[in-house]
Amino acid sequence: MKKIIFIIALVALTVGVSAQSPFRGFLKPVTSDLFNTGDKAVSSQFLLRPTVNVSSNLLKWDNTLKKVVNLSFARVGMGLSYAHYIEVDGVPYNNFSINGLLLLPTGTEITYFSLGATFSALDIYGFSISAGPLYDFNKGHPFVENIGLMTGVQITF
Repeated sequence: MKKIIFIIALVALTVGVSAQSPFRGFLKPVTSDLFNTGDKAVSSQFLLRPTVNVSSNLLKWDNTLKKVVNLSFARVGMGLSYAHYIEVDGVPYNNFSINGLLLLPTGTEITYFSLGATFSALDIYGFSISAGPLYDFNKGHPFVENIGLMTGVQITF
């Protein structure tokens, strides 16, 4: 738990480095006027944006099988994205982001949640490829069964 608090504090310190407020236009679409701030034009911006993620593959250790198992479409969730935007032909483009996610399992019998941190890149038609670790808050399972590596697709708004 101390590690999670440390990671959240580290991300909060990183957010403070930006010259413009990263919350500017949080619930509004990103437009090209974002790059014309006052007396000078900027070529890139970091913004905090809401994001939605669907994991396509989740790699986890299974103690009963004694091997790594691949779970397909096992988690879906939403969170906060620290996204980097550049201007391409007058249109804002999200080229990479770091994301913190709250994820829920897609199975109906499972009742726990997961926290994940992903890196995403290659925004194609609004969808980005993402990958990163996650931790399931599932009591009664050993630590090694609660950690995993997920890959998936996300939409940053």
